Amino acid sequence: MLIYAEQIDKIDTRNYGDGFNNDFVIWTLSLKSYTKSECFKFLGFVHLQSVLFEVSSFPEKYYKLHSHQERVMEGMMPEELKTIVIDDAEWGCIHSQYHYQDKDPAIITCIVNVNNTDLIATELVNSVLNTSWISSLDAGTQRSYKVTAEETTNALVEIFNKVLDGDPLGAEFGEVMVSIGSSRALSQLLHHISLPIAELWKPQLKQNEGFDFHTTCTGNIINFGEAKFSASINPHGNAIHQSHDFITKDKHFRDRVHLVNLCHKDAIKNLDEEKYGIIAAFSINSDNPEIIMDNAIKTVMEIELLNLVSFIYLVGVKC
Repeated sequence: MLIYAEQIDKIDTRNYGDGFNNDFVIWTLSLKSYTKSECFKFLGFVHLQSVLFEVSSFPEKYYKLHSHQERVMEGMMPEELKTIVIDDAEWGCIHSQYHYQDKDPAIITCIVNVNNTDLIATELVNSVLNTSWISSLDAGTQRSYKVTAEETTNALVEIFNKVLDGDPLGAEFGEVMVSIGSSRALSQLLHHISLPIAELWKPQLKQNEGFDFHTTCTGNIINFGEAKFSASINPHGNAIHQSHDFITKDKHFRDRVHLVNLCHKDAIKNLDEEKYGIIAAFSINSDNPEIIMDNAIKTVMEIELLNLVSFIYLVGVKC
């Protein structure tokens, strides 16, 4: 997709960092039109040069989107975002982005509808049994994680199998479902890389030890996830406030000693430069999940969470 320079009305950016080309930005490209300026907004944090680059050629100069971003541009409507919906049949879920009024590009919201608990329970088993992340480490580091991973895996598989045998959804299953299900949604919708849940590599010495799960986005930014589950209420406030509490207590930096073994070196560099996001994930017990998402956004704004982090993902899981 080519965008000629004469078509460009303006490019607005929201910068995070020192202003050089390697900064992470949210940017809006406005194109000139006979009737109005068409606005294409790119959500999330990406390297500016990885999205748009300038090409000089005689007699015209134009801008070109890198191939992996052309789909993003084509998926946007002028002045209105199209809703992205993915039917994840393998996991028995439907993932969708929720676009709210007066959208802040630094707050990304998603809804997961679980319509088959047997399928997602099976995939949760497969997820924790997948030890490829350990085999990719050096021998000494593998030994460090092996025992913790095996103990946690056995305990989690037992919990998942009880649900497969017909037991009702309990708090233990529900919280892991919200954690891994939210991570799955972000990987499907926004191409995040899902890291193994923290229980597999971080021994939990006590309750509220730290963040439950992590992802990295396409811009090599680490996102710290906190999951809350309830069979009766909507615990979005709990997830958001817990995330806020963990950040203020620097619990995200405590994970660095482990994340250095699991993430790309650029993601660790960004973390060291205090470029990171959070994921507040929560179960939804309502026939109107949009109202719950709006309430979650309101909570984020009220406690001014964006003053502490670069961006926020809110993921509601309805089962």
